[in-house]
Amino acid sequence: MSAGDKRWMVPLLAIGLFPASAWSAQIYECVAIGGGDFYSEVPCFEHKAIARTRHTVPDGMPFSEQVKLINERTSKAREVATREAASRSRAQECGRVDQELAAMATKYAKGDYVEINEVNRDQARHRHLKSRRTSLGCASE
Repeated sequence: MSAGDKRWMVPLLAIGLFPASAWSAQIYECVAIGGGDFYSEVPCFEHKAIARTRHTVPDGMPFSEQVKLINERTSKAREVATREAASRSRAQECGRVDQELAAMATKYAKGDYVEINEVNRDQARHRHLKSRRTSLGCASE
């Protein structure tokens, strides 16, 4: 047996350890024509409904347990998506704050005369932006 043949033995053995029927049940997520969602063990069209998606679940479990598993997976996926969206939003807000702080720094780096009232407004805005960076948990500058 060559090295190339041995390379494929481990994955094949791993596949052989798990019976194919362990994850072979299909549960259909359907939308009724009149509204409302439901799960079915048979394709949605048999209920005169529209298919939303099909879920693969362990075979041999009671239907209620299969639906519970689907709902848990969906909930976890939704939580992950929400966290990722919040993280992206926070990163975008940090970028906007950093851009405004950089523009303010550039304004004063030129050495041009700035009216005292504008300086006071800029200082207050600078404090607010720094505070906002901290509350967002932006990466240090």
